[in-house]
Amino acid sequence: MIDRHPDSSEYSEKLKGFIGLVPEDGLLEVMSAQMKDTILFMKTIPYRLHNYSYAPDKWTVKQVFGHLCDSERISGYKALCSGRGEEFDSHKIDGNGFVSKGKFGRLSLSELAEEYESVRRSNLILFRHFPDEAWERIVKFPETSVTIRALGYIMVAHERHHINILKERYLKS
Repeated sequence: MIDRHPDSSEYSEKLKGFIGLVPEDGLLEVMSAQMKDTILFMKTIPYRLHNYSYAPDKWTVKQVFGHLCDSERISGYKALCSGRGEEFDSHKIDGNGFVSKGKFGRLSLSELAEEYESVRRSNLILFRHFPDEAWERIVKFPETSVTIRALGYIMVAHERHHINILKERYLKS
């Protein structure tokens, strides 16, 4: 159950492009490899860019990684609730509000890497321990619903999206 890519019945059409960022099967292996790659990537970012933002209204590098930590934690909680057969209160989460209140500029990038690794490892263990039937359970969002399997792929896609932006807009020069 866990090793296959979600099919289109497991997520809404509006998530098709996002899920398309993760063409691989084997969610746990993909999540584990991504964690290692992201931590290595974080170590390559020059210190002078840690508080850099490519435009006045955009997040800094540290804020992007703080957002990834928050998103990983929230997605894991959604998966936990649904995986255990409980309803998740699917109110809309304000990512910008979380980032501004997180005060991520006070943390070093290595502290954010440590937090990210801890949360991702925790989610990997959670996902690894789900029984087969949990992968078909539904996670409700304000505008859509997905299976837990699709949520795992969305977690990977969300991180890829932000890493791509960091590489293209923050670290290009």
